[in-house]
Amino acid sequence: MGTKSPDSNTKLCEWKDIKWEKGTLVAIGMDEKGKERCRDSGKSSGKPYKLELTIEPNLVKPNGTSFITRANGSDVTIATVKVLDKNGNLCLNADNPMNFKISGNAQYRGSYNFYIQEGAGKNDFAPGSKTLKAEGGLMRVAIKSGFTHGKIALEDSSNGLLSSTEEFYVKK
Repeated sequence: MGTKSPDSNTKLCEWKDIKWEKGTLVAIGMDEKGKERCRDSGKSSGKPYKLELTIEPNLVKPNGTSFITRANGSDVTIATVKVLDKNGNLCLNADNPMNFKISGNAQYRGSYNFYIQEGAGKNDFAPGSKTLKAEGGLMRVAIKSGFTHGKIALEDSSNGLLSSTEEFYVKK
């Protein structure tokens, strides 16, 4: 697609009038001497096929150890759901409604949706709602620990897609 130099004020590079094509797009960041400093790529995707739920790892303390999710009624675990095609590629345009179900001693706290939908009620897709639409092919939700330790299971489903379930543990 060509080579661009960053804007001197914003430090951003922008390509205009790009024709969409299926395949893999690779972006390579280079320093002023032309040496590669970073690289990223993305593949175009097919139709949404399944959901992939991941429990995000706990934050790491400055000493290198991870925080522990405890049964104190206030610790939060974050889960990310991705809408994937049959080949495991992220469907960046997916906005499928997703339904969340939790089991165990924890409270589903939900997330939010940026986009208001025509005909939706004031509480539809709001924080705490167990139905949220994917945005950019993904959604993140929060689960707050209860006061009893043990296994927590989170399930995500969407009509026509394979569902996903993940488990995590809350410590004493």
